[in-house]
Amino acid sequence: MNRRLKVRRIVVKLGTNLLTRGENQLDIPTISRLVDQIASLT
Repeated sequence: MNRRLKVRRIVVKLGTNLLTRGENQLDIPTISRLVDQIASLT
């Protein structure tokens, strides 16, 4: 069975600690890398 499903939505749950590295500001470089990796899935 080698079928590809047509994916319409990807749900990703990320924790606050990952997105902020434990500080009170967003970690933009980390978020940017995550966005690039997720975009490459399509």
